[in-house]
Amino acid sequence: MKKNRLLITCTYLFCFTLLFLFCACTDHSGATEKKTSASPEGNSDANLNNLGLAAADGETLYDIGSDGGYDIIYKTSANGAADDAIVGLDGYIQFLNISGGYFYFVGITYDSDGKSSEAIFRADLKGEKREWLFDLDAASSVSYMRVIGDTVFYAAATAADAAALYAVNIASGKQITLLTAEKTMESVNLTADSIYYAEENKICRANLDGSAKETLYTSEIWLGNLILNGDTLYFVETQKDKTDSIRALSTAGGEPETLLSGINWINYLNIEGQTLYYADHTYDDEGNLKTAAFYGLALDSGETAFIGKTNKFYVGFSIVDGKLIYQEENNGALSAKVLPLTK
Repeated sequence: MKKNRLLITCTYLFCFTLLFLFCACTDHSGATEKKTSASPEGNSDANLNNLGLAAADGETLYDIGSDGGYDIIYKTSANGAADDAIVGLDGYIQFLNISGGYFYFVGITYDSDGKSSEAIFRADLKGEKREWLFDLDAASSVSYMRVIGDTVFYAAATAADAAALYAVNIASGKQITLLTAEKTMESVNLTADSIYYAEENKICRANLDGSAKETLYTSEIWLGNLILNGDTLYFVETQKDKTDSIRALSTAGGEPETLLSGINWINYLNIEGQTLYYADHTYDDEGNLKTAAFYGLALDSGETAFIGKTNKFYVGFSIVDGKLIYQEENNGALSAKVLPLTK
């Protein structure tokens, strides 16, 4: 039986950076300035930390839906109606990247005993040449995957209740471990020379080879949904009264600023331009989802705007081409719902 989908859970990277990774060079003494603008190559980190269920290639939008247990990448029209089924998998497709004329994604499949396995696949944009690239360790549970040039970066939890971030050269299959964490990596953000990530109740930074790891902030309970935008890290933090707050932290560290507080429960956070998007949830007495309402928080004014809502089970949401796209489940099938965002 398949697991609940919620539970499975750079242009700036020049050639010398990739050579640096795979030659295990560790000299950072000449680095005097941190570059903190992430590239959109593959997909945005904000989308990929939300399961990466939608991506764009130019003006063409692709999203993941399902027909029962069979996941499909769709090419969609402007109004969000599915036009073409491009490529499918008997299992789950997550962390959709588009790079160099290919889809890259994590495929989760199951054997006859219900045991899952995860692998990295790619297919051309017509879906005619789907190919397996490499398997992931049987104990892994991927929480993030991004393709930059010839390298696949992915974070995965392990059986030992720890996590690691890996880099794999697509051509050679050579894999290196960039860094390890004692807890699951809630979210990962890559820049030209740094890794920012959330580790249960900490925000951490490390060099791109995993060295010089440091903690920028520690919360009392939990934090996650980490988004890097310029020199600011946005995240969700659970407070003592069990409500959630949206906070902002400089990449230099220090005390975070509270942007919004008293929210019932935020499961996902995303960004486009100067607006943060989040979903506030309500539940019945038995813990079942009643509604999920989507809002936009303007960073310049602090004002919130209602975007839309659903009372059905949904999975993640992506921000692509001025649209908020979430996947809604109906009778076991998953389909993309599109909410246009006001410019």
